[in-house]
Amino acid sequence: MITANDRLKKVIDKIDFAAKNNRMMLPDRFDAEALAAVYSELEARNSKIKRLEKMAGITESKADLIQIPNKNTDFVHCNVGAFGFDKGQQYEVVKVNKKRGTFILLDNNGKKEEFSFLAIINESFSVSEKMKR
Repeated sequence: MITANDRLKKVIDKIDFAAKNNRMMLPDRFDAEALAAVYSELEARNSKIKRLEKMAGITESKADLIQIPNKNTDFVHCNVGAFGFDKGQQYEVVKVNKKRGTFILLDNNGKKEEFSFLAIINESFSVSEKMKR
């Protein structure tokens, strides 16, 4: 089944092809760029909505739910490199504050860093089931 997003993507591809090959359709290049920007914005919003739905548990049962750190979470897995954090490493969760929507980690230098639960939704960190060795 073709969705509206798929149709939009096909129209963008046709306009781009016509513009490059000087076909009868002679579109303005700005039109193709504007449509591409609209398409990418739609895809970004759909991705965020899907992550929020997973977090809320309102997706199909086979979906991977996004876990939010809680008092039983010992470690989180870092999915991006940042100051004091290495991609692929596990970091100890020191404290979780659900009222503020934050969690505190110990970085590589032993300093405490506070992150919002949005870092989990944006896939910067994920709850780790394994123990750090």
